[in-house]
Amino acid sequence: MKNNDETQLIKLDGIDSYLALQNWLEVKLSLSRIEYDLLSKYPPKDQQTILRDTQRFQKTQNIYDGRTIYREILNDRYWYVDNLHFGQASHIEVFNAQGNHIGESDLEGNIDETKKDLNKKIF
Repeated sequence: MKNNDETQLIKLDGIDSYLALQNWLEVKLSLSRIEYDLLSKYPPKDQQTILRDTQRFQKTQNIYDGRTIYREILNDRYWYVDNLHFGQASHIEVFNAQGNHIGESDLEGNIDETKKDLNKKIF
């Protein structure tokens, strides 16, 4: 919208959602995302993590502990924000295509495979 006038809309081809627009702006204009406060008493929202990257991740219909599970498009790994941890302990659980846990990721997508838990499965 130009000058808060709805009659002066600017159309961007290929942008079909707010999240896609936000991702495009971040990449093209080097805008920072909504930062997650590491002193927060709540777990991060998906858009405060690497999961906001619609080029890399696709939402699934699956939910775990109230959180959307995302499929990593390139290699069929599955990711969701762990709803039980917040602040500096916040992280994302990561599983392989068979649903076996492969580790935990920080909010930027760096996987720590030493956190692998053989008892965790999503399928």
